[in-house]
Amino acid sequence: MVKLCDHRHPRNKPGYCMYGGSNYNRIFQSDGRGPKNYFSTLYCDEEMSEICPFREHTPRPVFKHESIPRPPLVDCPICGRRHFDGSASQIYCQQYGKIKELLAEMEKKNESWAPEGSTEDPFDGTLTDFWQRRLWNNIRSFILKRDNNTCQDCGLKCENGTIAPKSSRIADEKIIWKKDGGHELEWHRIEPGQYQYHGTDSWFELEVHHIIPRCKGGTHHPRNLKTVCDQCHDLYTAELHRENGRERQNEKKAAKVKGMPKLEEYLNKR
Repeated sequence: MVKLCDHRHPRNKPGYCMYGGSNYNRIFQSDGRGPKNYFSTLYCDEEMSEICPFREHTPRPVFKHESIPRPPLVDCPICGRRHFDGSASQIYCQQYGKIKELLAEMEKKNESWAPEGSTEDPFDGTLTDFWQRRLWNNIRSFILKRDNNTCQDCGLKCENGTIAPKSSRIADEKIIWKKDGGHELEWHRIEPGQYQYHGTDSWFELEVHHIIPRCKGGTHHPRNLKTVCDQCHDLYTAELHRENGRERQNEKKAAKVKGMPKLEEYLNKR
């Protein structure tokens, strides 16, 4: 039986030692069991665990406080495994199954994303950043597959996954001069032959867009998600930045006006 060791992965089975190759030279070169310059990862088996002088094992209690009861293991109908009740992996599986269930219901009703978006939150419980990123990667794959890897705005279709050669669908800003003076910036699409692209990024990439932004109460509900190319996504992002900038300017103006003294008070002070 293999002796337990904290440096081996896994600790209770034969596996590779993570202690470091430089320490093995002192063992192998002294008794001639290995080459002179030996910096490879050592495979630790039952025989090696008996003679290794670097073996360490510190018993690790599952729970530090005996007063905290260990949660029971619950069978998961989504992945077929067992999770501790209330654990992050269980919440992840529940949210993953909820997304698949929503997409199946929408497919039966022949529904897709909604133009007005959705603020409905289909999930119960909160996840850490690691599990949220993992869940979002799965949601993204589901939405791309639902929309047939096609941009829902310009119709760009990626035949070989989520990227396609960059051709004429390039978005850029141009200055629009007003008749009464002044100007404003607008996004537009450059026609074929009018854009000289220089750089290494010569591919389109499909992205998943939140119709109602997360900062305005949008969620990961499938009705609030649609597939767009990176250039169409830039249009939405630029418009959102402009809206946020206008809101901040209005808030500053309102705060400035609110803090100004009234005319009567100003005259009395004089």
